[in-house]
Amino acid sequence: MTQFYIPQLKDLKKEVVINSINEIRHIKKSFRAKVGDLLQLFDGKGCVVKAKIKKIADHSIFLDIVEKNFFHKKDFELIVCQGLIKIDRFELFLEKSTEIGVDKIFPLELENSVVKKEKFVKKYERFKKIVLESAKQSNRIFLPEINDVVYLEEVFLDYNDGFNIILYKNSIKKLKDIEDKITSCNKIKIFVGPEGDFSKKEIEFLQRQNNTYFVNISENILRAETAAIVACGIILQFKI
Repeated sequence: MTQFYIPQLKDLKKEVVINSINEIRHIKKSFRAKVGDLLQLFDGKGCVVKAKIKKIADHSIFLDIVEKNFFHKKDFELIVCQGLIKIDRFELFLEKSTEIGVDKIFPLELENSVVKKEKFVKKYERFKKIVLESAKQSNRIFLPEINDVVYLEEVFLDYNDGFNIILYKNSIKKLKDIEDKITSCNKIKIFVGPEGDFSKKEIEFLQRQNNTYFVNISENILRAETAAIVACGIILQFKI
């Protein structure tokens, strides 16, 4: 069932009034809804409601709540620390990682990043829109978080728990070699370099960190966004 985003859903009791121009347009034109249709609504924070349309006005849609459910986040958290890459490539990564089920995304400013932080942060509103649309399409209950751009060292200072997987072409290890660690850990961070990969200095820094594993996921050279998506898909299969 197609779902629609209503951020203040949790506190509503009997009725929902949709005033968002984007959601109204989607419901009327794309979904072609009519009075009596049942819609699924979500707030991105664990609340999901089924509601029946009772009135469609020019600038509002009125619905009666039929069913309300609250969900808890899964006990496993998957975080992708992605080096800054070209905007269109990062947008593709956001769309697919949201569909797959990534929980948090840390954009990393690395030595070989071709896009600088100043240009990147100007796109955050668009990034959030892409994540929201992807979550709606894939029926995700919780929206993934897109964090501020950080340096590599900051991740290990502020979020140094769980264990870390570094996607690195020169590694001889595969994800299947650390499957037991993946299945037993409830927080995994995946580190993906930019178009020019990690620098020598960054590799040496990562090698010094605890609970860190370098893995190669393909015999071919993958684009950064492809590598991240493939790795996330494999890891989540291990967790099913």
